[in-house]
Amino acid sequence: RGLLDVVERDIDVMIGVADERAWSWAAREIERRLIELGWERCWAKSSAEERDAMRRDLLYCIRTSPEYMLLDATSYITGDPGPDVFVHRVCGGRPIDDGTSPGLADGPCEVPPDVGPLRHAGGRLPKASISPLARCRAAGLSVPCPREPVETIRAMAHSGLNLACLAMPTTGGRDWED
Repeated sequence: RGLLDVVERDIDVMIGVADERAWSWAAREIERRLIELGWERCWAKSSAEERDAMRRDLLYCIRTSPEYMLLDATSYITGDPGPDVFVHRVCGGRPIDDGTSPGLADGPCEVPPDVGPLRHAGGRLPKASISPLARCRAAGLSVPCPREPVETIRAMAHSGLNLACLAMPTTGGRDWED
């Protein structure tokens, strides 16, 4: 039909961790291992509009050779006893980061509904939408994916999700110089 697929040269993943400290450890370990494999560098940043107001929940890593590639990892917290996962939380009026334990905060914890990658779902996503993980096929590979991938995409959708046209890009016929 002559339609052009806009392709980003990145790998998008979601990584569930028990708490904010576990993400800090996991991000450092991912960076260490990717650098051992020849990636140039990684950096963490917050998905919150006010970058210093919330934890650094995103990890970006780049490699430029033999081809440019960006890893875009979004973390979410799974260890809370409730039915949902979330990205950010505020306990006793303080954002929780890798240096702050929710148990040490003064006051109850709440999930801000309009901050971070899950803001389109009120800051939360049901754990049952993610686990137990399912298997999806992509380019002949079987890869782990959320149990309810559409619900996960809907919770993270940045604009106009159209469920009539939800597709995985392929590498066939790509102009690798583009």
